Amino acid sequence: MGVKQVVASVVVMGAVLSTFAGCSKSNEDQPGKESAQPLAIDSSGRKIEGNMYVSGYPIVKDKQTIKVAYNDVWSSPDFNTKKVMQMVEEKTNIHVQWDQIPNTSYNDRVNLMFASNDLPEVFMNASLGANLSLAKEQGQIIDVKDLIDNYAPNIKKALDSNPDYKKMATDLDGKIYSIPSFLSNGNLNYGDTLFLNKKWLEKLNLSVPTTTDEFYQVLKAFKEKDPNGNGQADEIPFTVIWGTGNTGSVNLFGPWGTVSVAGSATNSSSGNIFIIKDNKVVAASMIPGYKDAVKYWSKLYQEGLLDKEAFTQDSKAFFAKTTKEPYYVGGWTGYGGWNEAGSLQKSKDNFASVLPLKGPDGQQNWLKVISGITLNQNFITKAAKDPKTIIRWMDAIAEPEISYQWSFGPMGSNVEKTADGKLKLAATPSGTPYGQFRVTNTVPFGTLGIYKEWADKNMILDENTVYKSQIDDSYEPYGTISNLSNLKFTKEQNTQLATYATNLADIQNYTRSKEAEWIIKGTIDAEWDAYLKKLNDLKIGEIIKIYQQGLVNYNNLK
Repeated sequence: MGVKQVVASVVVMGAVLSTFAGCSKSNEDQPGKESAQPLAIDSSGRKIEGNMYVSGYPIVKDKQTIKVAYNDVWSSPDFNTKKVMQMVEEKTNIHVQWDQIPNTSYNDRVNLMFASNDLPEVFMNASLGANLSLAKEQGQIIDVKDLIDNYAPNIKKALDSNPDYKKMATDLDGKIYSIPSFLSNGNLNYGDTLFLNKKWLEKLNLSVPTTTDEFYQVLKAFKEKDPNGNGQADEIPFTVIWGTGNTGSVNLFGPWGTVSVAGSATNSSSGNIFIIKDNKVVAASMIPGYKDAVKYWSKLYQEGLLDKEAFTQDSKAFFAKTTKEPYYVGGWTGYGGWNEAGSLQKSKDNFASVLPLKGPDGQQNWLKVISGITLNQNFITKAAKDPKTIIRWMDAIAEPEISYQWSFGPMGSNVEKTADGKLKLAATPSGTPYGQFRVTNTVPFGTLGIYKEWADKNMILDENTVYKSQIDDSYEPYGTISNLSNLKFTKEQNTQLATYATNLADIQNYTRSKEAEWIIKGTIDAEWDAYLKKLNDLKIGEIIKIYQQGLVNYNNLK
């Protein structure tokens, strides 16, 4: 079944489901509503509802299993083999049946889940795309506001720690559909950073580039002048994983006032297809500079300055290239450089962070995300047999000390407590590069509960984070672009968006495929007018108008 058929099926299914929307539920059936019946007391003296203890650990008396679908962007080993997951299971008495979906097939799998109504109990680290608004409307994902208020003290405390957080998390109807994740860890507002091999720059007597023209000349020298000194033309001037975020293409189009539509944008249900610039929603690939950006990167690709495998390699192949010593890759995009170079010290010694490049007309732009909170990634679905137990399991992960280990590593391995009780990162066992260590030892995304007040009192920032914060501070003047994470829609606007669900899926697939094709083949000039016509035929203008209304709604919230 094609994407168009899948999304169309979702819309049809939604119309059928809406027939039953008027059926009322008693309070006992509504997730998070307190029952009027007195709670039982078990033999241990704890209050219990059915099999679930109302507070404390373990969460359930008899072990339960929940089903979680996870967007596995890291191609991780089985989560249940990781110490942090085993720790949470032992603490909660809840076992997780993980469906770790590879990022490359995630969108298609999620579309099928919603079209067939065959849903997991939980989506974690999800990107629901065009399914999100319809799933809310039709009850396929449930309101968790009362669940958080009554059963999730850690999540509630983090949510209440900043008034903007509640504004961001709450829909116009007063409901909360996604369980927020909180990670206050320095000033980290920019996902990716541009890095170049400074040893090569020094050897070739080149300055750190400040413009796209200078960047081209630097990469050309990296390719032609044997900077690694082995007498072979084996250098890769620049590499990325084109369709990803931190190590990908998102901001490579910034010098032309836009972003790469192939790159994934944190917190955004529509990826980078639409962005906010100058307080207006625009289509990233219809901004005038987009065409020139594609032509620039096509030129680099044709001349061998951009890695020929940039569009096909996975993270394993990427990191194998960037960490190999002596280094034969001249530059890349990365979160902070330590994963790509092999360690923070190696990154500092060998690679320079490069400020956003100036484009032909002097533009410098980078996509900025609001740090500290992540939304629209964690959901409980109507398939959940016991939503109260699930929110309590999510809240267990949100206990800040557990969140720290869940995200950074197990206590006693690479995480330790100082004499005054603060958490800090230590060296990884056997000197394993931290990026590799995290893939095999952590579950990096989930319902974390590390909010700023707690972090300031209980965490010592590691060297990596301090370094990354310094880089992000230097990028701050260029954070002119944001994604659509905070749009708020009325019921009528959600209904309008639902009618364009198929169009939106087609726009996403079409724009992303054409971007890669044009860079590889260099055919954008010949196809540009037909491309714009296709987007207009897919009603992209009407979709932008609705998104703009959603932005106005958010800006008007008090």
